[in-house]
Amino acid sequence: MKRMIPLFLLLLVASCENSDPIVSVNDGAISSGQNIIHEVFAESDNYTLKKVTYADGQLLFDVSFSGGCKEHSFDLVVEDDILKTMPPGLRVFLKHESNDDMCEAWISEIVSVNVDDLINKVSWLQGREQFSVFVVSPENEDVIATRLIINKN
Repeated sequence: MKRMIPLFLLLLVASCENSDPIVSVNDGAISSGQNIIHEVFAESDNYTLKKVTYADGQLLFDVSFSGGCKEHSFDLVVEDDILKTMPPGLRVFLKHESNDDMCEAWISEIVSVNVDDLINKVSWLQGREQFSVFVVSPENEDVIATRLIINKN
């Protein structure tokens, strides 16, 4: 019996051995629509949003989540309505799909989403050199976690 306990523990650890899961962002996976964040918020798996930055046409999401055994994916969800803020902007939400990963490793990743085309289109429509991106919190769809002001170059 004593020999079975170490064997069981070894099998348990080996089943979640992959501490570097594949994190993917589907190419062109920017979903948009009116009130779409409200529709997909409940479908998103939990994650922690630590920071969001913008560089070279990419939104960079610094996220953490539980997992380690299966591939996780993230999709950017954008509402169609242009917010009448100064400068004008859009609400966005990063949706997480864990694929029912039951492992408990705490993973930290930078998720990069190319948004150049979207920002150029919307800022051109508004005739502005700056654009706002309001990132919705993963904990509460009514809370803005971050507001970024992006300069069109």
